Amino acid sequence: MAVAYDLASALAHLNHADFNLVICEIRLPELSGIKLLERISSAAPLASVVMIFTSRDWAVALEAMRMGACDCLEKPGRDDSWSVRLAEVCATRRRDADERVIQQMLQLTLKDRTEQLQRALAEVENSRRDTVETLVMALDKRENATHLHSLRVRAFTMVLAEHCDYSSEDMKDLSDGALLHDIGKIAIPDSIILKPGPLTVEETLVIKQHPALGYQILSRLPHLEAAADLALKHHERMDGKGYPFGLRGQEIPLGVRIFAVADALDVILSGRSYCKPRSINAARAELLRCAGPQFDADIVDVFLGIPIDTWSAVQDEVVARFSSNELQLTA
Repeated sequence: MAVAYDLASALAHLNHADFNLVICEIRLPELSGIKLLERISSAAPLASVVMIFTSRDWAVALEAMRMGACDCLEKPGRDDSWSVRLAEVCATRRRDADERVIQQMLQLTLKDRTEQLQRALAEVENSRRDTVETLVMALDKRENATHLHSLRVRAFTMVLAEHCDYSSEDMKDLSDGALLHDIGKIAIPDSIILKPGPLTVEETLVIKQHPALGYQILSRLPHLEAAADLALKHHERMDGKGYPFGLRGQEIPLGVRIFAVADALDVILSGRSYCKPRSINAARAELLRCAGPQFDADIVDVFLGIPIDTWSAVQDEVVARFSSNELQLTA
């Protein structure tokens, strides 16, 4: 804590120490409070500034708020109103600081891992599909309970899309999107992805950013713009309660609606840390129950019309095809 009675000492304090909160008068003998606010913003951009004013200075106080002051307190103060409002300013500053830390962490991690992904793809341009599959397998292995999830979901999505008469011209884009839907999770810290227990509210907000992070990664890569769109929207729901946009019904692209059913099918069949694996019959019942609010009811109807044995065969084919790759990765 420091107290200054003139402009020179105030600026000296600001230049030689970091302050979380600065309280100053709007009317000063050497310099107006507005001019000092400009100096504070330059010398201590992260500090919360509270201006003190009298009733004759309302217009100046409003200008100070427009210029970035966190609050203006009228003197003389009444009861404990000042202490309450100062506490609110400090609480807001702490929340803003936490958000900045989270954003900086995500941005740094995203930049680093995006560069790694771009280098990997550039080095193996002639075998891009195998490379992407290997990266996704590594991502799935990072999340212990989801090994081969992306590969199974892609296979499930292709089968379901064919039965939905999905455009053959768009199948490649849908395949890439299904495979890469969770790629944004490479930018989420291990402490959150691998956490065995329930996530905190703050951790949930971080992990809910993975669709946007995936979009940022894929939209920078050649020929993956459509895959980027699926990654961005794969947590939307038919009733508008999904994220990040809250899209509703037909606002959600058809490929995303098909993928949503295939994704849920794999989660039910394979299980997660919060739920045990269940049977195909249980999956059929669950998808039927959620048809309408969460999933496209017409696509669920198509899914129910596909023979049960088809899905088991798809699972077995994925495991058989990539078992040799798995051995290489774990050797």
